[in-house]
Amino acid sequence: MTVIKSQINPNSETFKRNLAAFEKQRQIINQAQKLAISSEPDSIKARQAKKGKLPPRIRISKLLDPGTPFLEIGQLAGHNV
Repeated sequence: MTVIKSQINPNSETFKRNLAAFEKQRQIINQAQKLAISSEPDSIKARQAKKGKLPPRIRISKLLDPGTPFLEIGQLAGHNV
């Protein structure tokens, strides 16, 4: 098997600028994800709880085996729309 040697220099200024830009974008995405997860109005949460229903993310977590990863597709689909 051929070994591919990296030519990336993590000490270069270009690498450091790119890393800083990436971290900034990652923070924006993390904030948007937190907002998407917690954006359900309290009135809906209370109505579902009164009926004995769990929120969708909790229902899914109860269906999955412990430690099983779950990829939520479309989590940010309506962001800034």
